[in-house]
Amino acid sequence: YPFTTLDLSSLSQKDFDSLKKISANITAGIGGRDWEKFRDETIDFLQKDRKYTQDYKIPRGQGGRDPVLEWIEAKQDGHCEYFSYAFMMLARAEGYPTRVICGFSGANYSEKEKCFIARLDVAHAWCEMFNGKEWVRVEPTPPAPPNSSGGSGQSGSGGQGQSKQGGGHGQKQGGGKGKSGQGQGKSGQGQG
Repeated sequence: YPFTTLDLSSLSQKDFDSLKKISANITAGIGGRDWEKFRDETIDFLQKDRKYTQDYKIPRGQGGRDPVLEWIEAKQDGHCEYFSYAFMMLARAEGYPTRVICGFSGANYSEKEKCFIARLDVAHAWCEMFNGKEWVRVEPTPPAPPNSSGGSGQSGSGGQGQSKQGGGHGQKQGGGKGKSGQGQGKSGQGQG
């Protein structure tokens, strides 16, 4: 993996120390280096007091502080970029190579255009984490509220449900249950 997926050099030492304190609190109960447990605990931490919204605006970093770190500390609702960048920063602070991916969580086929069309309301950001062998998709964003638009992956790309690894604000494709198969569970495969 590229070592840039561990980079946090844009943070001041004060911000890095604050981030490391938060990530250390997350890892305290894990007991050893386990990327799956870290992923799950970090997502639980990010989603505990936060909901998906398109309304929240991150303030510019106050006093030169990192605005995503401020969002983590403030426990504000946010959209997929906030959840994804926060997950990436926390994972990198603990030495897990992580990258943010931006794309679309679904598309509709247009008979007129004879192609799939992804609209801006299904734009989405998620993460990928290197597990030692391969990049694994991670979905840190909570599901969008019913009847919402905006990157919620609700354009026919998959079923309903929450997934720690998947895409589209808890949406995924496929059936089955369990920690590593498609469908429900902490790491169901899905469209991002």
